Amino acid sequence: MFDVSFGELLLILIVGLLVFGPEKLPHAVRTASQWMARARRSFNQVRADIEREVGVDEIKRDFHNQSILESLRDVKKDLTDAQRELDQLPYDVDQRVRDNFLMEREQAEIDAAQMAIPHGDFKHNDTTGTSQQNFEQQDREIENSIHARADTKTETAIAAAPGADKNVHNS
Repeated sequence: MFDVSFGELLLILIVGLLVFGPEKLPHAVRTASQWMARARRSFNQVRADIEREVGVDEIKRDFHNQSILESLRDVKKDLTDAQRELDQLPYDVDQRVRDNFLMEREQAEIDAAQMAIPHGDFKHNDTTGTSQQNFEQQDREIENSIHARADTKTETAIAAAPGADKNVHNS
């Protein structure tokens, strides 16, 4: 209750010894400690009565219950967010697989088209540019053909994607 250091306690004992003398000092200390105990008991009794009147226990319970409810709301929100993410996951995975498949297929077609082009040693002839022009023309035709196929396959994949039926029927 009181913050009394050893030096202060020693000073109080010396002053008490000088004031009361060695014969009356033990009796004075006993009486002082009895008064302090009574004061402490009465203070605790008054405090308990006030707490009972105000309903501190109920207020503490209400605060505790409110904090529990708030933590439950937070947990429920986190669980709802996690559920949404889990519900969306198959669609995200499906879309990524489709995208990767289309990209790999297009790359394979490009590689196959490039393999079909002969890569022999050709002599460069400055006088006739017709073979070079023919080569460039063939390259353009192959690229246009590949892009046309890729566009057609992309449209087919989009039409086959989940939810695409809704868009087709609504259009």
